[in-house]
Amino acid sequence: MQLALVIALGGALGATARWQITQEVARRLPDTAAAWGTFAVNVSGSLVAGIVAGALLYSNFGEQPLWRGFVLTGFLGGFTTFSAYSLDSVKLIERGEIFNAALYAVASVVLAIVAAAVGLLIMRNIIPAERL
Repeated sequence: MQLALVIALGGALGATARWQITQEVARRLPDTAAAWGTFAVNVSGSLVAGIVAGALLYSNFGEQPLWRGFVLTGFLGGFTTFSAYSLDSVKLIERGEIFNAALYAVASVVLAIVAAAVGLLIMRNIIPAERL
């Protein structure tokens, strides 16, 4: 139960940080705010995930499940799940599974975009036209 609460707190803080960054980018780049805000969050989240994963792997922080849960699963999960995608891709590459890494990377992006488009299409057909 303690781990779940720590993850929830980290997730709330990560989601708040994501919102703050996207708002700041929107303020500075109003014409392209959504795309660049998401881009900034995904890239910075992936950088932080690499740093934290390295710290957990190469130090005694990895032996502390509350710290790992708070930062990796909670904060970065709330901040951006792209960081988990990036770390998973790097792990496959480090294991020498280049084909699987490429397949995973490309399929994740392409299928996620297709899934988003399908979801929008479904909702366009469910919600009455006058509400769109």
